[in-house]
Amino acid sequence: MGKINKKSEKLKLNNQGSTFVLALIVITLITTLAIAILAASAHNIAMKSVDRNSKATFYTAESVMDEIRAGVGLDSMGQLAVAYESVLTSIVKEDAAGFSYIVDNDAANETFKSIFVEKMLGRISDGNMMFPSGNEEYYNYAEAEREYVRLYLQSFIQGYDSGMASITSVGNIEAYKNSTTGRTYMLIIRDVAVLYKEEKQGETYFSNVTADLELQFPNMTVDFSTSNRLNDFVGFAMVADDDLKIDGKAVTVKSSIYAGGRISVTSGTTGVGRLNLMSDGTANIICGGNTDAEAGTILVKGSADLKAELIASGVNIWCTNLVTKPYAIGSSDSSAGSLIDIDEFCNTYVKDDLTIEGQDSVVNVDGNYYGYSYDGYDASVSHANSSAIIINGKRAKLTIGTEKMILGGHAYIEIGNEYYTTGESLAFKGDQEIYLIPASYLGTNYSSTVTNPMPADIWENLKAAAEADSEIKICDMDGFFAEENGYLNDIPYTDVKINGLVYLYLNFADKESAAKYVYDVANGTNGAPASLKNLLNRYTESLFADESGTGHVVVDIGDGEIFTKGALLKTSDGRAETVNGSSSSTIDNWVGANSSNSLGNDVFVLTSLDLSNRYEIFTHLLADIPEYETETGRKYIVNDIDSALWQKKNYLVNGNEFNTSSIFDIIIDRNMVESKAYNSTGAYIQYIDEYGGCNYTKVIVNSNYTIPAECTGGIVIATGTVTVQSDFEGLIIAGKDIEVVNDATISALPEVTIEMLITTEVGFRNTDETAEVSFREYFYAYKHVATDDDSREEVKVETVDYKDIVNFNNWRKYED
Repeated sequence: MGKINKKSEKLKLNNQGSTFVLALIVITLITTLAIAILAASAHNIAMKSVDRNSKATFYTAESVMDEIRAGVGLDSMGQLAVAYESVLTSIVKEDAAGFSYIVDNDAANETFKSIFVEKMLGRISDGNMMFPSGNEEYYNYAEAEREYVRLYLQSFIQGYDSGMASITSVGNIEAYKNSTTGRTYMLIIRDVAVLYKEEKQGETYFSNVTADLELQFPNMTVDFSTSNRLNDFVGFAMVADDDLKIDGKAVTVKSSIYAGGRISVTSGTTGVGRLNLMSDGTANIICGGNTDAEAGTILVKGSADLKAELIASGVNIWCTNLVTKPYAIGSSDSSAGSLIDIDEFCNTYVKDDLTIEGQDSVVNVDGNYYGYSYDGYDASVSHANSSAIIINGKRAKLTIGTEKMILGGHAYIEIGNEYYTTGESLAFKGDQEIYLIPASYLGTNYSSTVTNPMPADIWENLKAAAEADSEIKICDMDGFFAEENGYLNDIPYTDVKINGLVYLYLNFADKESAAKYVYDVANGTNGAPASLKNLLNRYTESLFADESGTGHVVVDIGDGEIFTKGALLKTSDGRAETVNGSSSSTIDNWVGANSSNSLGNDVFVLTSLDLSNRYEIFTHLLADIPEYETETGRKYIVNDIDSALWQKKNYLVNGNEFNTSSIFDIIIDRNMVESKAYNSTGAYIQYIDEYGGCNYTKVIVNSNYTIPAECTGGIVIATGTVTVQSDFEGLIIAGKDIEVVNDATISALPEVTIEMLITTEVGFRNTDETAEVSFREYFYAYKHVATDDDSREEVKVETVDYKDIVNFNNWRKYED
């Protein structure tokens, strides 16, 4: 057995003690680490608290910016209202002719924007900044002016302890009207610096926010006239600035039409020219408005072999003159004649005359006929302001079966470039001889024989002799029945010179006396000699007869209600006579318009005033003023254009609307058409994808345009002449003529459909292409009207919000 080593055993026991020490060291290290971790956590918590406080300070600063925006926005709304009211109260002007009108809507909107930015510029600077005259944009206002702006913005910071929130500075201030920089009607306040500070937990927290404050007129165009243009044109089928031409074709029209020049219906080698107007009493056939010499004339002209025909049923006809025209002028006329047939459901409104020219013309007028122009006793007024019926054609047949007829004027004799007014409202060619002074009265006590007419040199000799010898009298009318009845003026003659001859006509005291003179001549009353009646009959019996002496002019006037200023001539077996009153008719040949009658009691003055104003409104705006008051059922007299349009259409006329002869330019923005066509850039037009197989289209061109024969309807607009080849439903507007070159039926689509076609961008067949400009932009009445499906819808004045005007842009933030 070996020995025990005691020393080794002792050393073993000592190893156990070092382990304990090592454990203590580890525990100490862990404790130190834990303390470090706890300290780090505590510091992190403190940092998060600082971060939260800093962010809260920044968000509060942002809220301050929102308050400034709201305050400036509220102010801008107030100034917008001030500008709006300012334009409204100054938009109605009066032109030199006395028309009240509303200024151009685009100009009114420019004024609206300008006033707004001017008001806001003055507002933000306490009245110390303004737009100098003639300048459009301004930069870098002086420091003192910036201080006004800073104080203005500072005023909107509310609800904070003193010094917590402030505007520390503002930068450049830019003001724009209609500048060339791309910025229009806006104010920019650069570098608006907002400082917000807050004490928390013994610390002061700061936040600086800087941004540009922009005030811009909202994206809207206000329609100050309620409607920028009247939209009555949507009820029409054809609108032509110049003529509507139908030559040798049969055309039926079932809707309203307008021609600013003439409506001509002629027969040619290709066939009978026929215009058949059909309606239920609502369609208006309007002719006149432009400045051409024959504007307003509805002309019906047959060819050598074929009559031309105008047949009207249930329409309202408005024109200056209604004329049947000879195929050839003078004795060479060999035409087949013309036919005008107006039925009992029509109203015919003629500003000047119904004139029957050319042989074998037949005119039947039923319904109501209004020859409404009345010239009073003013001799300076042109014959064109005196409505009459004049028959100049051989074998003419005129039948008047009207329920009511008004002829407000007198016929006239055209002698060269001069006009002599006669006493008839319905007259025959050749009546002039009864107005020539009989030769026996020309030169009393004058030795030489004089005739009427006489050579100009003999007339000069007669006047010289009368000056030299008081016994010689020129036109001493003593004993002549017109003188004895007081019909003649103190100077009883008027002389007219033409082609070396002098014609001496009776000079009546007034137009009423002239009418009485004709009445006496035709009826042999009040001492009128039979010789004058024979002269009158010579024309109706002989000159108007055919070669065999038969076929007299026939004028038959029914027993309807008739109002006339002059005498009405009719015929009986070829002999002239005047219409006489009977128990079944109301004839008033003598009592009518005169200077002593008051408005409201005088049928001629009242009718002329009413209808001439309606015609003006029609030919300038295509607007129909209702004949009767809706509320009372009483007839509405249009004695004032302005008030009629306002009362009946809630409309004030635009400044240029009664100074232009172009309906095209009243309806269509010509500049738009000239800069961009619509659906006409390719080889073929496109048809609308809807309407189940109907070839409807929408086309706008800056040229002449021929509607393809397969096109059945839609809307066609052209600055030039539009040619129609086939049936068409819809609206055609031409800057020049409309020509119908084949037999066709033309009618309007319902107004709601036309409006839909204008305002809705419908798709075209077999294409995904869209127009560069929306269709409604071409129409003044619709270009500022927002639609439900319009993604570019403008802000409307009644819904504008300050957020549409005021915004902060270009934000920058700094934290301390």
